Amino acid sequence: MKDHNLKKIALGKYAIDGDDVFASVTDDATKVFDKTNWESHRKYIDLQYVIAGEEKIGICPVSKTTVIKPYDGKRDAANYTAEGRIYIARP
Repeated sequence: MKDHNLKKIALGKYAIDGDDVFASVTDDATKVFDKTNWESHRKYIDLQYVIAGEEKIGICPVSKTTVIKPYDGKRDAANYTAEGRIYIARP
């Protein structure tokens, strides 16, 4: 990341270590936070890096959540309701 101008990198998926580690560069509109669900993954870890604008990101121990959509291996995701700590991610 430090070797590239991230404001000029093309959108897409970039292999870093095959399918084990990759970067997805997107320019999606921020979702309405109150209409999103908490999620967790088992295969991959999401690391969010905000290049421009801002994004709300929340954390909460899974043990303090309520499952609303059980884990789906194809999506590598489960969804929850929860009350956690909210942060604002900025560049």
